[in-house]
Amino acid sequence: MARGPVGLHLPDGILRGGGVVNRQDCTLLISRPADRARRFLSTLPPAALAQVTPLIAPVMTISLCPLAPLPAEAELIVTSEAALPAIGPAPRRVWCVGAQTAAKVRAAGHTVCATAPDAAALLDLLRTARPSAPLLHLSGRHHRGALVETLGQAGLTAARRVVYDQHPCDIPDAARQVLATTPRLIVLLFSPRSAALLAAQMPPRPGVTQVIALSDEVRAAWTGPADRLLTVPVPQADAMRDAVVDCIAAGSAG
Repeated sequence: MARGPVGLHLPDGILRGGGVVNRQDCTLLISRPADRARRFLSTLPPAALAQVTPLIAPVMTISLCPLAPLPAEAELIVTSEAALPAIGPAPRRVWCVGAQTAAKVRAAGHTVCATAPDAAALLDLLRTARPSAPLLHLSGRHHRGALVETLGQAGLTAARRVVYDQHPCDIPDAARQVLATTPRLIVLLFSPRSAALLAAQMPPRPGVTQVIALSDEVRAAWTGPADRLLTVPVPQADAMRDAVVDCIAAGSAG
């Protein structure tokens, strides 16, 4: 991948002479952090990826908060892989949201108690399992929902520890140029906050805009342009991948 201005990442051959040259008429916009965006792109079939110009333009940067030792007796709740560095090397029992997060937890030598597709499903699992150990949710400074409070109402001992922060960042001018001029744009939305931050920075555009959201909550946070707005049936990366492939194919057929 060739790196453009801060926050802008485009495949090799897209940035030339200080400008932006699209290979295709369709741009695939991912506003996730660059490492996660590249990992998602790597799951797309080459035939689909060849029909779009990927544009990675993060709207947030992630930083760890000062970390204090975690209570040894607590079982941990991790709803984002951004929290994983806070777990530390000592083996822990972890309740996870997302298969990718669970895989990284296992790879680090921890025990995955259960994996759920989203926080609501994990809440149901916890209320059913009723672990006797206290629960500690490792969260970001900006979080939605009331996971810890709902667990407490269910009679479980639960607390929240903020272990990372999400800092908004601007889309660079080169990315704005692409967004304002590409004839067809597919926007991928993975979180409510990134959806809201991206919508606030979208330039006026005359072309077709198709938006794919990870969940209804993410979809509701989008206030930007959308000629077509789709929510995937399950909040998982595989579902997002399939939706992208279908969207690309539909545009090619049209």
